[in-house]
Amino acid sequence: MRFKIVKKIALLTVIISYSFACSSSEGTTSVEEIEEVEVTLHSAFAEFDTTETDIYLQGSNVVIETTGLPNHKTPYWSENHPLYVAPTVTSTDKMTPTRIDTSRAR
Repeated sequence: MRFKIVKKIALLTVIISYSFACSSSEGTTSVEEIEEVEVTLHSAFAEFDTTETDIYLQGSNVVIETTGLPNHKTPYWSENHPLYVAPTVTSTDKMTPTRIDTSRAR
């Protein structure tokens, strides 16, 4: 799961870097030379978790909004949560007492 997240972050970094590189201007452009271009989200954004993430265009900016909640199994969910998994490296007693789904108001 971590590889998927790292892969998505790397892809997003490449897309953003490419868009900055393409937007740099080599010379001046007059107002008459500016062409309107339809801007759409890159298809790579379709790979993001749509339950926890909203991605949209606002003008020429890509806006990514997220709940900040993981979409993978972890011992930091409450035991009754569907994504809960028992800890394997430590014990519940040695973990922080706060759980993801009970630590914030929704």
